[in-house]
Amino acid sequence: MHNHGGYIAGKEDLIGCDRVSEKVETKPCHHIFRTMIVLVDGSLALCSADFLEAQFDLGNLPVQSPIEAFNSREFNAIRDIHALGNKRKIKLCGECTVLYSEQTRETGWDRGM
Repeated sequence: MHNHGGYIAGKEDLIGCDRVSEKVETKPCHHIFRTMIVLVDGSLALCSADFLEAQFDLGNLPVQSPIEAFNSREFNAIRDIHALGNKRKIKLCGECTVLYSEQTRETGWDRGM
């Protein structure tokens, strides 16, 4: 279970204060580098946690091509914040626990399958 962008309990309540890690907190989220979330109106959400509001003006597919939107100045500015280890400056990202969930998820790959 994880908290996409702080929509439920605080991070510490969900994962436990002892699990909050500076390494994870400063690690860029790979989702914003690999995934494009398009809402029904064509606007882009930052990630799956942003699907309710698309609170960042990242682009709109009827207006831009998918490549232009994904590589927009706005989208890249957020990626730069993540790359510099400052994702906590973005409220949505600062409360997100997805990377903690992915870190502990057991998959076939983790078991050498």
